[in-house]
Amino acid sequence: MKRIVAVLLSMGMILSLAGCTSKDETKKTKKTKKTKKTTTEATDDPTEDPTDDPTDIPSDSSDINAPDDPTTDTTSDTSDTVPVDTSAAPSVFTIDESLSELPLYYPQEDIEYAGALGTNDFDEEDTLFVTIDANDMYFRGDPSLQNLQAAIDQHMASYRQGTIDAYLAAKEKFQADTSAGNAPEKSFQYFNFHVEMYRSDSQIFSYAIVDAEGLPKDQVETHNILTETGAFLELDDVVRDREGLKAYLKEIFDSNPTQISIWDLDTDTYLKSIDDGTFPFTMTYDAIDLVIPTHGYLYSETIKIPVIGHEELFNMEYFGKTPSYYTIYSDFASNIVWDVNGDGEMDSLNAAYSIGPNANYDEAKLDIDFNGTQYSYTNADFELTSNRIWYSMLMKTDHGYYLLIRLIAIDSYIDTLVFKIDGDKLSYVDTFYGKFRTMGYIHPGYFELTSNFDVLGSGTFINQFSMMNGNGVPQTNYSLYSSAATPVTAKVDVAGALLDSSLTYIEDYTIKAGAHIRPMFYNPVDRTLIVQVLTDFFEDDYAWVELDFTIEDYECRVNGTSVYDLFYGIMYWG
Repeated sequence: MKRIVAVLLSMGMILSLAGCTSKDETKKTKKTKKTKKTTTEATDDPTEDPTDDPTDIPSDSSDINAPDDPTTDTTSDTSDTVPVDTSAAPSVFTIDESLSELPLYYPQEDIEYAGALGTNDFDEEDTLFVTIDANDMYFRGDPSLQNLQAAIDQHMASYRQGTIDAYLAAKEKFQADTSAGNAPEKSFQYFNFHVEMYRSDSQIFSYAIVDAEGLPKDQVETHNILTETGAFLELDDVVRDREGLKAYLKEIFDSNPTQISIWDLDTDTYLKSIDDGTFPFTMTYDAIDLVIPTHGYLYSETIKIPVIGHEELFNMEYFGKTPSYYTIYSDFASNIVWDVNGDGEMDSLNAAYSIGPNANYDEAKLDIDFNGTQYSYTNADFELTSNRIWYSMLMKTDHGYYLLIRLIAIDSYIDTLVFKIDGDKLSYVDTFYGKFRTMGYIHPGYFELTSNFDVLGSGTFINQFSMMNGNGVPQTNYSLYSSAATPVTAKVDVAGALLDSSLTYIEDYTIKAGAHIRPMFYNPVDRTLIVQVLTDFFEDDYAWVELDFTIEDYECRVNGTSVYDLFYGIMYWG
């Protein structure tokens, strides 16, 4: 199988979790405290005139890979949500920022397409294909992590290889059918091996296999591993009271029946899995997460089970330790409990969102409770056009803490509102657009967001972003977005420029009529478009070709000609 790792490395599109140097150990013992202030109305004026997303281009498309659950919920998220008490009794929780991140490669390493010109299900000439996208996880040159690598491979390797084998068999049949002039069994075939990571540090490595050949579609497989030894942590290593956990989880389920219904979640099955020890959980810095398959835009989602306030249920030696920079998620009721102002006591953040009757967004309102101080925002402060809160995130950066509130609309369009936490005050910073590719581990200095762009049809594009810039708005780490777009077929010869693996010009190049190509890299600012030429069933190496791409009057063109006149298989969303 051909690998494009060298090119991806050169573009920085592999999520490289750089190992940190050892840090001076800093520990804080914090008494859990529900609120610290009486409720008063905040008078701070939020920042106005948020900057538009600089990467957006004219498009009326919507994401066909949207998350399953947000598209169906048109009600306010506050309609039947009963807050769960995450601080049932005063207790001691220790925050320790002495952990190091692991030097992990976590790429979509094997990406391959086999294409053929044929007729799709609508009797249109189209580019038919079979493709694979397979994650991998491996560490860079650290012999102390050999035991951990072996533990990861013990469960991951067979699923990954099984997915690759299934793809190769389907590819062989696809080639045989199309070479003989027969229609393939399926016009478009996708094979995925996908893992989600939840912790990757010098204490714990936690991950879930969420999509693979041989893995039932309604299941995930989770693993929690001691980094130093490679030993697996079982449920009883982490949970001290199974019956207490069951009661706690049932309370969480009961707090949001609408979301449980949307997911069509069999809660009894998950409760029973605690009894038999098969409970599919991962570990974060302040919680264990129940991982559930969704098979939409995200392969899985999580139900957070906070340990703060319920420390008696858990082995607390595995919680509270973090690296210097990290992300914490809200629970099912949009609560976050953490010390964000350094005063040695737990702070509470809660977000609630509502819209007017008959989906009247003019009456949309966002309320944030920060330690009992109420912050209320309407469309007079910034645009609110979403239906509900999906979840919130707390990011610890080199410039302090930021609260990110993810709002989702009925068409799966997602706004992320950013607020700066400065001591006991909260202030609005900006709104950005794009979708996080995971609800798992996110480092504030390098995380991936996806955006939809119109080039050779509509496609999903990915870049790595950072919040380590001091202004609270994610900035791209690289000028080019990487593409997950599907192939098209040239109708005529198309002129371009051949590039080497570092994307440096070699010579002029002609994409021959009948060749299959797919968008690979794109800069939405200057319209740089680099495509990958898929040679005949991968007998030769890929060719990387830059095209003269423009958008004029909302029409995508190559060499001044409409892409519809140059390629089969062009499809725009919306």
